[in-house]
Amino acid sequence: MYSDLVSSAREACFSEEDAYWVVGQPDFKNPINRRNEAAALSKLLAEGRGSKLDQEMEEACETFCCRMAEIESSASNVDRASPEDVSGCSVDGDEIGPLGAPFVADSDESALMRWSEGQGMTSLVQPATFYSLVAQGRTSSSCKDLRTSSSCKDLPPVLGSSSSDARDARDIASSVSPLLKQLDDPDEVSDGCPPHDNYKAVEEEVCSTIVNQKPLSSRGLRGLMAVRDIRPGEDVITVPLSMLVSYDYILASDFGRVLARIPTLSEEAAAVLWTMVDRHFDDTSLKTYWCTLPAVSFGTGLSTDDEVLAMGLPRRCSLFKEAVAARQHLRGQFQQLQPVFTALCQAYPSFLKPEWFTWEAFLWAAELWYAYAITVRLPGGREQPCLIPFVGLMNHHGGAPHIVHYSRVHEESNTLRLMAFRPCARGRQVFLSYGALPNSKLLLFYGFVQPGCPFDSINLYPDEVFPRTVSEDVRQTLVKTAGLDLAKLKLGCSVLTSSYLPQDVISCMRIEAADAKELQRLKKLKNKVKGDLKKPLSGSSEVDSRAISILQSHLVQTRTIVVEHLEINQDSLEGRIYQTMSQSQISFLGFCRMFLNDQLRIIEASYHVVHKLQERMQ
Repeated sequence: MYSDLVSSAREACFSEEDAYWVVGQPDFKNPINRRNEAAALSKLLAEGRGSKLDQEMEEACETFCCRMAEIESSASNVDRASPEDVSGCSVDGDEIGPLGAPFVADSDESALMRWSEGQGMTSLVQPATFYSLVAQGRTSSSCKDLRTSSSCKDLPPVLGSSSSDARDARDIASSVSPLLKQLDDPDEVSDGCPPHDNYKAVEEEVCSTIVNQKPLSSRGLRGLMAVRDIRPGEDVITVPLSMLVSYDYILASDFGRVLARIPTLSEEAAAVLWTMVDRHFDDTSLKTYWCTLPAVSFGTGLSTDDEVLAMGLPRRCSLFKEAVAARQHLRGQFQQLQPVFTALCQAYPSFLKPEWFTWEAFLWAAELWYAYAITVRLPGGREQPCLIPFVGLMNHHGGAPHIVHYSRVHEESNTLRLMAFRPCARGRQVFLSYGALPNSKLLLFYGFVQPGCPFDSINLYPDEVFPRTVSEDVRQTLVKTAGLDLAKLKLGCSVLTSSYLPQDVISCMRIEAADAKELQRLKKLKNKVKGDLKKPLSGSSEVDSRAISILQSHLVQTRTIVVEHLEINQDSLEGRIYQTMSQSQISFLGFCRMFLNDQLRIIEASYHVVHKLQERMQ
């Protein structure tokens, strides 16, 4: 019974992203990946809400982390980190990471919880701090000890502390600089870690040293802690509809009604503009919420200045290009809103101040909506981004969240329910998932990375590596006919758990490798070309052999881009880190280096798979 139900649930939750990594027909009798399995279990729990859990279902929920880690480990054809690294639990099923310490009663976080409960929210969690192993003084006797720390992978998207809590950037830099140097020195190998894996033994120490200063300084990492043991199927947080800061909520407010009368103002722009103003009102109902957010910047790739962005990421890196484009888009929106800002200040000089409408203020509000807004289906079926004050304290975990489905208001109770699909022990941190996001998205829009992110990927930069061949009309036509997108070619963590390459990558490489005769043959196939490109690789095919060689060349050149950037910018970073960089900039650069080192891991693992495939074809 359970096996049939979970197979159907896996199929129902199968996404386009899942399909990209699957070769052939998916086997829904077995887990597809972490995201799909978590979604399937959550779907079954939601559909059976209130009924007693089947024993098989309960066991599947309780052993989710370990089952997935074991499946990935046994299926892997390359070396990978231990199961605990991304699973969120140890091999025997226990939660890992530090226990939480509740906030004091007069903290902003405790005040937010009291306010939320006064609005009708119920929860099985409370705000707490979580001290990393390094912060607690544990020695890094092994890479495993450091990797089981929650200091980096549990980092919240945007958590600020008061200025009185901030350490001097010079003090932070002095402790970080040796760690950053060690990341680039493959000869300084500790605890038997191989070259390019050594950063794993350091990255969480970097996080503990520089990153945790951003949210809570010496107090540790902020999150939500289970106040009792939580079982699968229980609602961790229940939020009344009235607490959701949606577009409807905003436009129904006094200032929102003013904004609604501006004909050229979109709902998205109105939400940002309303946020820029409401955070300054002393009598706002959201005052306790605004107090829990950083006063100046969320530290994402959107607000990092151009020079720091160029130091952190290679200019040929797709993430750098995406960040530049996103920032230009925001700057353009800000310029378009200038007449609105001016008109509002002139119309309401007693209530609105010009300093509330600066570029920095606009960027702060935009970052808040990018990082914190959750798309929710409201009563009536309309979907809107919503800020949900207390829920915003809960941190993301890509590999082992406790909550994955939380996007629909239940019309019977007019509440948003965040249900756990796997258990969480009392005192442990409860995580939700932002979705199957790679580290590039986490860094750009949330300001952090998750080492060992199960959804991380690398882009192959085809426009940079093969500009002449990609631009050829015949190849472009074939790419379009086959439904392929060169700009979205990627390799990722699925390569770590499979001997296969994504079919889109193979198809594109075949088009790249085709000579004039093969191009004409493919062109004559017309709409059947997609199926032809999906044929199994053959050792007797010269085109397939060239395709694999081209892919190897892509990987080598991509790796060169990353390595050269790390080497070139190391001296520059060490020369400036003590002098001019802020704490936020140091933190962002630390995350960039973790991101790039994880990119190297994927590149090298992918090259290993391609090399093995090439050997089998010979």
